[in-house]
Amino acid sequence: MKDECGTEAYLLLLHHLKKRISCMQRIHLHCFTGYPYVLERWLEQFPETWFGFTSMAKNFDRYQRDSLNLVKEYRLLLETDAPYFTLEGQPWSSPNQIYRTTELVAELRHVSADHILSVTAENAKTLYRIKD
Repeated sequence: MKDECGTEAYLLLLHHLKKRISCMQRIHLHCFTGYPYVLERWLEQFPETWFGFTSMAKNFDRYQRDSLNLVKEYRLLLETDAPYFTLEGQPWSSPNQIYRTTELVAELRHVSADHILSVTAENAKTLYRIKD
């Protein structure tokens, strides 16, 4: 979906899922690039949705940045989507590049990278029911 926020795909997926799964199903919406309208529709139908962001956030337009900032902190996840979404000067991405995504998301949300790392680590544990 280069140069595309994915609205049609997100809404089509939402349309199909709401017919087939419980509204309380936990969902990890992978590599989210949607606009606020899409974000709101997902949360209306599936309030247990977490939103994953990648280094693509670097190229977000105003509306995508708005969505990133509208996601409640307790529903925020980070991703590298390795080996896709490469960083500048890199032939591929890898999980060890998660900190760059952290920095991008922190900058766009006007918080520290350490805060984002802490919050998103806890969110992943909650979503995937990981016990310490």
